[in-house]
Amino acid sequence: MRVQLRSVAAIALTLSLLMIAGAAPILAQDNPAVSPLPNLLVQVYSADLGAKSYFTVFTPDGQTAFNETYENTQSVFYAPDGTSKAVFTGLENGGGTYTVGTPAGDVSFEGAINYTYVTATYSQDSRWFLYSEVQADPKHWLLGIFEVATGKRLEFIGKYDATGPLGENRVGYPVDFDGARVLLTGIYPFSESSFGGLYAMPLPDLAPVSSGQYGMPNMNLLVGADSNIGYWKLAPNGKAMAYMVNDPANPPSAFTPFGPAPIANVLRYVDLSNTTLAPTPVTLAAAGPGQALGAFAWSPDSSKVFFTGGNFQNTPYLVLANLYVVSLADTAVVPLGLSVTEPTVYVSQMQACGTMLYATINRDATQSGGSSDAILVGAPLETPGAFRSLATGLSFFLTGCTARS
Repeated sequence: MRVQLRSVAAIALTLSLLMIAGAAPILAQDNPAVSPLPNLLVQVYSADLGAKSYFTVFTPDGQTAFNETYENTQSVFYAPDGTSKAVFTGLENGGGTYTVGTPAGDVSFEGAINYTYVTATYSQDSRWFLYSEVQADPKHWLLGIFEVATGKRLEFIGKYDATGPLGENRVGYPVDFDGARVLLTGIYPFSESSFGGLYAMPLPDLAPVSSGQYGMPNMNLLVGADSNIGYWKLAPNGKAMAYMVNDPANPPSAFTPFGPAPIANVLRYVDLSNTTLAPTPVTLAAAGPGQALGAFAWSPDSSKVFFTGGNFQNTPYLVLANLYVVSLADTAVVPLGLSVTEPTVYVSQMQACGTMLYATINRDATQSGGSSDAILVGAPLETPGAFRSLATGLSFFLTGCTARS
């Protein structure tokens, strides 16, 4: 049974009373020091006909015994600390069911009636499961916050017409919640989505707020919508976001596009320590004339960014791209050598966990005898260019760092 939606005025009054009682929202809250999550969670797509895709874990020593399959109708999420798992199971006629692991056991609940599932994620501290849904007519979207420890669930509902908190035709894609503010990226539902901005939704202490549905609070714009932004990642400590953007004044040379994949040639980051004001972007690196940037990953301590860059050779990917690392402290870029040693393979993803830098390497099937297998590789952070093969498969998705083993 669905609870009655409370109005925007009702939640405003609730939040005001909480502030009067001394529970004013803290917009820039320092997270306690957390040990880097040591391992990598990987989503593996099998090349065997009829075989199910699955999740597994890699450590510095190689693949572990962790292996969980999932159905095509399921979207599966794992809390970074390894203590909770959530599954959204979609239905043929629309809608679906969420099942979230809690200390008291699994808790299941249905998606909102007449809403379509958009995405879900755990917060980086593993305390909250966040999800987003959208309704086409009328133009409403929903942000759900589920507290893993207690099973309490709050849902915020707003519009995405011209009066919506993120602007017309934009809904929120939850990125993180630190107990004081939700970070969301804007997306354009029912379309080929580009970057619709980064927003902070400040909230008070939710402990005294009961489960239920509420009107959508106001948002603070942090980074404006920009169709030239192609890739973005939140730092492990949640206090910065790095993103790659295309400078149209430096068009790529010898680039042969394959599909709508975005081109990037500038790496920037924004400091999110203060989420009341839009931060000033800082440029970390820029590609040379006619060149481009490729994959990137944060260091586990959030102090550096690894990335690839180089030239196209009448290809949709960078050929023999170099690997680099740049420090946020002084924006000094250090070359680390070639990311690959064959011209028909290229790095498509990177993720640094614990003491390792991981990457997926894809093949150009038209230049590799028809082979399209991907390779998962890893290297110690002390020697990040010394990749060694860990696994081969149809496709890998580097889900994120984990405490699972």
